[in-house]
Amino acid sequence: DSTETIATSVVLISKIAQLKKSSSKVVEDPGMPSTELTMTLTATREWLKAVLSSKSLLNRATFFHQDEFHVWITLTTLDLGNNEWTSFWIKGLLSELEGRMKKEKPIQQIEIYCKKIEEIRNLQPLIAECFEKCALDAVYIICQDKSEAQLLERLWNYNLTKFGKLVSTIIENSWEKDYSGMFSDDPDSVLWHLLNWSAAKTIFQFLGIDSKVTEQLSNKAKDLMALAVQTFQHVMRDLLDGSIKIKQLEWILKKKDNFMALHKTKQGESFKEINLRQVLTWRQKELDRFFEERNWVDSFLKMCHKIDEHVKVAIDELKNVFDHDVREMKLNEVVTIEQIGAQFIVPYIPMVSYFSLSEEIKQMAKVIDSFKDSYILQMCWEKEAQRIYVSNEQHNEPPLSLEEVCTMIWNPCFDQYKNIFVKVKEASLTFAEVDNIFKDYRDRYEELRSDLKIMCGIDGNTKANWIEERIRQIKEYHQLHLAVESAQIIAKVQSVLNLTGNFTVLETLLNVTNESYSDKSLHYINEHLIQAKNRLVEITKPRRKALKELTQRCQFLQWVKEALKDVTELKVFVDLASISAGENDLDIDRVACFHDAVLGYSSLLFEIKPTAGFDDFMHCVQKLWNALDNDPDLTKKLQDSARHLEWLKTVKESHGSIEQSSLSLASAINSSGIYIIDSQGKNKLSLGSAIILKLPEAHGDNEEVRSYTLEDLKELQNKLMLMSGKGDHGRNEVDRFVEVFANVQRLATSFISLFSAGNMLFRNWKIEVYCSRTCEACLIIDFNLKEVRIIKAVGKVTEQLPILCKKMEAYLEVWKQYMDQQRSRYYYLNFYTAEQIVYLSTQLFNRSCTKLDVLMMLSFIKPNCTADDLEVAQQKLFDEDTSTGHRPLGDRKSCVQPFMMRQVDIQDIAMEETMDLVWKQYMENMTYFLSNCLDVSTLGKLLENVADMKQTVARTIPPGFQTGHPNLVVCPHSELLTSALCIYMHSSNQPLPTYDEVLICTADTTNEQVELFLRRCLTSGYTHSKIYSLLYADELTYDVSVRFEELFKSLELKSQSDQYKLVILCNSEREHCYIPTALSRHKVHMIPQQPLKEIQSYLENHYRVSTNSSAATVFRDGMFVRIISSNRAGVGKSLYVKRLHEKLKKQAGKDNLLKTIHLLEPQVDENKVLQALFSCIKSSNENQPLIFHFDIASTVQKGLCEFLFKLFILQYLMGTDEKMWKCSQRHLYVVEMLKGSGFLPRMRARHSAQVASYNFLDVFPKVYCRPPKEVLEEEVRKSETVSWNGNGIDPLMDEKEFRSESFQRPYQYLRKFKNRQTL
Repeated sequence: DSTETIATSVVLISKIAQLKKSSSKVVEDPGMPSTELTMTLTATREWLKAVLSSKSLLNRATFFHQDEFHVWITLTTLDLGNNEWTSFWIKGLLSELEGRMKKEKPIQQIEIYCKKIEEIRNLQPLIAECFEKCALDAVYIICQDKSEAQLLERLWNYNLTKFGKLVSTIIENSWEKDYSGMFSDDPDSVLWHLLNWSAAKTIFQFLGIDSKVTEQLSNKAKDLMALAVQTFQHVMRDLLDGSIKIKQLEWILKKKDNFMALHKTKQGESFKEINLRQVLTWRQKELDRFFEERNWVDSFLKMCHKIDEHVKVAIDELKNVFDHDVREMKLNEVVTIEQIGAQFIVPYIPMVSYFSLSEEIKQMAKVIDSFKDSYILQMCWEKEAQRIYVSNEQHNEPPLSLEEVCTMIWNPCFDQYKNIFVKVKEASLTFAEVDNIFKDYRDRYEELRSDLKIMCGIDGNTKANWIEERIRQIKEYHQLHLAVESAQIIAKVQSVLNLTGNFTVLETLLNVTNESYSDKSLHYINEHLIQAKNRLVEITKPRRKALKELTQRCQFLQWVKEALKDVTELKVFVDLASISAGENDLDIDRVACFHDAVLGYSSLLFEIKPTAGFDDFMHCVQKLWNALDNDPDLTKKLQDSARHLEWLKTVKESHGSIEQSSLSLASAINSSGIYIIDSQGKNKLSLGSAIILKLPEAHGDNEEVRSYTLEDLKELQNKLMLMSGKGDHGRNEVDRFVEVFANVQRLATSFISLFSAGNMLFRNWKIEVYCSRTCEACLIIDFNLKEVRIIKAVGKVTEQLPILCKKMEAYLEVWKQYMDQQRSRYYYLNFYTAEQIVYLSTQLFNRSCTKLDVLMMLSFIKPNCTADDLEVAQQKLFDEDTSTGHRPLGDRKSCVQPFMMRQVDIQDIAMEETMDLVWKQYMENMTYFLSNCLDVSTLGKLLENVADMKQTVARTIPPGFQTGHPNLVVCPHSELLTSALCIYMHSSNQPLPTYDEVLICTADTTNEQVELFLRRCLTSGYTHSKIYSLLYADELTYDVSVRFEELFKSLELKSQSDQYKLVILCNSEREHCYIPTALSRHKVHMIPQQPLKEIQSYLENHYRVSTNSSAATVFRDGMFVRIISSNRAGVGKSLYVKRLHEKLKKQAGKDNLLKTIHLLEPQVDENKVLQALFSCIKSSNENQPLIFHFDIASTVQKGLCEFLFKLFILQYLMGTDEKMWKCSQRHLYVVEMLKGSGFLPRMRARHSAQVASYNFLDVFPKVYCRPPKEVLEEEVRKSETVSWNGNGIDPLMDEKEFRSESFQRPYQYLRKFKNRQTL
């Protein structure tokens, strides 16, 4: 419909344009299109582009969709009433159509043309012409790309009789042309074209199947194809009778498959009965045989040229034949041809007739060709020629014939060559023969290897595995003379050091160089001799001089070996000798000279054993070579030290053992100590647990590794400091030890800080610090992550260690900033310490986490959090991450590309750059490194999902307190906990204060705990309106107090709200401390207090449980907290708990529902309580109601009130290992204690009047157990008073216990005794 509309619009516009032209007064050219028509054509073309631009022609089901086809037909058949205008219109549209066609691939344009040309030709010839033009242009492009075969395969299914012009164009564009641009027509060119033309087979098939296709070709295409068929048939005839040119045969054999494919077409039917593959095999064999013999002749001619100066050979005629170009010759002119149908009794072997050589000459040429690259053969050949030359005194003999060359030169030459081969193979060559035959192979052993491999051709069955051994023997023989002088000196050193091992190889080596050994064979060069020679060759003249000097200082050597046991004692002796030397330059030089000399020769003085043989000696002497390379004056220093032997003896006798042992240990650490810093297998990380020193110690053949702790190293440091006044020259070792030790402590401090701050990159980090100056790597850093290889620092440890310390300190600052950002962004991260964040990140990575301690930790942000709640939160996070394209929870496969460290060899990068690279990659892509835990931001999101955002706490602050400011309350110590509780009573309808609202401070409170408390109070992003209380703030240490003030000011400035509610309670006895002083201007001049009854009522309302699934149902009032007390022991408190347990067992129908925890120490240890709670819950079903019985002994005096405040008010406990316990209303918490326990005041109150009339423990629900006398009185009162009800909870006489045998037996005895009855 739109096409018809456009067509009608175009016609109307043209009519209007004509009317406009006719009415216009301006005379215009009637043939020129109007402006309106031009604009209409442009608009139509743009419309066509917009509609058809995204539609490929071949992707349509029937080429043009019927609508599109209709568009082009309709628009190109419009009659605009003016021939010129109509022509202009059609040309514009056809140009657009041609452009659209040419956007397709050339082969697809041709396919479109073949599919639709008939239909288009009938409807619109102009469009048909456009399609044909595009198709013919596409043919040219395809022929340029040599893709005609692919095109013709596509056209196979079409009726090609209708596309003669297309096929003609393919043939003409594909045909080879000469330099003048004309079609090549000579047979060679035509054959070459047919063999290399990919479409030849298909064209032949087309023309052979249907002659009508040939009739439709152009005249030129017909001529070309006729020429192709004629040439092919002529070549086939030549191939069969052997008269084919050699070069044509080479082309055919190279393109055998193409040629056979042409043969199978109809054009080759005249040769249909011929087995072409067999014929080609014959011709290949004949051609190969000819070129094989030609190579023989070539090798023979070259060998003859090499002896021209000695003997002339008659080879001119043979050379002329050889140089002739045989490629233009016919095959049957150079070799016998096997004819089709010929019968042979024996396998047919082609005979070369071209060179006319006798069998003897052919055999000689063949062998020469096989060994033509052998230098030894050429040497034998030239020697035989020289022998003939010498025997011919006149030197005017005529040239030798080929037969004479074979008899006089070749046969003796080859016999000699074979003889050499046998001797070399069997290693029976004498040293004299080796000198004669292989003298030219000195330092050219690769060439010798090649020559010996060629010689193996003499015996086809010989394996070449003997060649390497023989080459090595010859090479070693050539170098034997280099080792003789060294062998003589080592023999003298053996005598001086009294070495009793095996040195017979030296004797053998000295004997081989004698002329009397020239008749010995190569067998004499054995492996042991070769190894000895190789070692001795390395001994240069300076090294021989050093060994010779050693043989001349026997007395000095003996004293050194007696006075010093090893290198460690040498270093200590040198330090002490430096102290003795003082400022005397001469003595200082003597010490330095002695140190260098003995250290350089230490391997021969201390390490070598008396039983050492030649191998052991050469191993030890290697260290001497290294020392000599570093100090060329070492030999002279040994000589000078030997002259000062008496002075050295005096120094040895002048120093004590304490100084020597301390310096000895420091020196040993500096030379071979290894500091190790790591956290693996350590519960609590500190400097003492993180640092350990490993020191290898050699004891004979065994090596023991001794470990030193931080305390051991500090003790050694103190001892070394006491020696500071002994002189400066002995301080080098001490200074080095102190410097490295200080930097190790500095590094460990940074590592511990990073570890404690929750950085997972350094969770399993380990570093080994090598103190030795000679170690290749002074630092070896292992992150114990599969994504990061071990990092090595090369250089001096005193330089690399401070660099690493600075890096670690910088990383710590960056990490603190990062955690600050994350805690500011994700509010619920502030409920947990860094260690707890690490634990949660690890546990919550598993989407099926059901661990009790994890759920209990999450219960602080979502009350009574269950595994189902956690699963819902994790799924929500998974859905959010998936929708935003982030990595789903626990999905590592969607991570980014593997860390670049896998592609980069980090050993090629400096240590500091490598550390920076690892750190940068970690901070940018933590998810890749954290293979089994969540990153901090993901954990923050998950905690937000877990948190119960529906429940809000809206507390109102008591009158007299201010919001948006800290409120300092100073009160007596005994009233502090109740005052804190009274603050929250002002909002009695709200829950009890929780863990996040109250922080009870002690001297052990850390910066992190204070920081998290302030963040919870001052960080925005939380919908609750809570009151945050800091209790006992005066107990904070000075450093933590200062940090509290700084952090409060910083967070208060960042806070976007001035509605925070912060109360700080301090002991009035410690009002002079830092926090009360710093916040004195915010002091509130009132102490929150409430009557005891109101406090008790407030707590009872919150302790009362409404559900029947709680253990609190054992009480009629349903409270899950009780204190069971009495004035003295033994009045039934434990019995009362036992009865509660029995009642609960009866209700629940289960056993073992009572968990008793005994508190016996003078101060409450929350860690032990926490461990006991978790062990109790693990041994039973965590969801079943339990009674937790805290049996508090009278010896408990400190921390009880604070413990009960946490347990009963805040309802949580947290240990130093960061584990947390959240009280559950499913359980019953019972405290058994004597009245008055736990009230040992920290400081004596100055104003007794300020002490409240009740103590803190009075506020909790109690059960009072009376002594027997009071129980009896109560029982009497109960029996006498009808309306007596008591409190209904306090126990009286236990009926069951009273009737028990243990009670009745003594009672009956006493009763009868009193009544004077017989017992």
